[in-house]
Parts: sequence; C-alpha cells; structure tokens
Amino acid sequence: MSEILPNKLYLGSLYDVENINWLLENNITDIISLASDIDFIGLTNLLEKNNINHHIFKIYDDSNENISELFLTLFKIIDSANIICVYCSFGISRSPTVIIAYLMYKHKMFLDDATKFVLKSRNCIFPNDNFLMQLFKFEKELFGLISFTHDKYGIAKYKNMIHSYK
Repeated sequence: MSEILPNKLYLGSLYDVENINWLLENNITDIISLASDIDFIGLTNLLEKNNINHHIFKIYDDSNENISELFLTLFKIIDSANIICVYCSFGISRSPTVIIAYLMYKHKMFLDDATKFVLKSRNCIFPNDNFLMQLFKFEKELFGLISFTHDKYGIAKYKNMIHSYK
C-alpha cells in the first residue's frame, strides 16, 4: 500500500486491500475497486463487516476501456471519503491512472509532475498505452497544454520518464 496524500489517499493492489488489519490500523473508510476479475462479493462482505465503504467499478486493463469517463465520478468519491484507498489487481495501471488524473484535477499538477509525485510513493506504476492517451487528453482539457504529444512518441517519452525515475 502506498500513501499518496497523507491521511487521505492510498494506492494499492488487491493484496493490499485484503489486509483488513492494515486497513483498520490506518483508518481507511472507503475503498475504490477498479478491477474486473476478482470476487467482489467476498471482498465487499469483509469490508462492510468492518464498516469500510466499497465502491466497485468493473474496469478492464485493456486498449478498449474508457477509464476517463469515470474520472469525475471517482474524484467525487475520493473527495467525500475520509481516508480512501484506490486499487486495481496489481496497483500498476488502472489505479495509478485514476490517482494521476485526480492529482491533475484537484491539485492542478501537469501530467509529468503528477506522475513523478505518485512515483515517489509507488515506483511500480505503468499505465497502459490506452490509459496514457486518455491522461494526455485530460491534461489538454484541463490546462490547454500538453506534457507529451498524443501519439506513440509521446507514449515512448512518458515511459522513458517512468523508467528513468526508477
């Protein structure tokens, strides 16, 4: 589990959110699930038994998924929660995409700065190419400027930035 914003926002994997003791010790009040291939019934029962709200979004980590259409809904959940964890299966692509977009939106960070901010806490992030293109477009919508071109060269430059940061 990686703390992104102190006492507010965490980024993790399925393994992390199944650790109920850690969730309780850190006063997690809400969980956002961004996955498609897990037992939501079992996890929801575990979380609800411990008074943790579970927000489920069945998202695939593939080239056809439009995660950006959920950004504003997810941001509202994050803002309304006391202490929240956003996770996907491995905490590498879907959940970092949402966290990066949230930082861009809420904290007015450009894409490169938001990515580096997340990398400080979780160095294994690697949004898929489809999600990167959506982040590129989101940055353009927010700021009218772009950190990366909206093509394969921009994707390559972004990935090089991630690799060089590690």
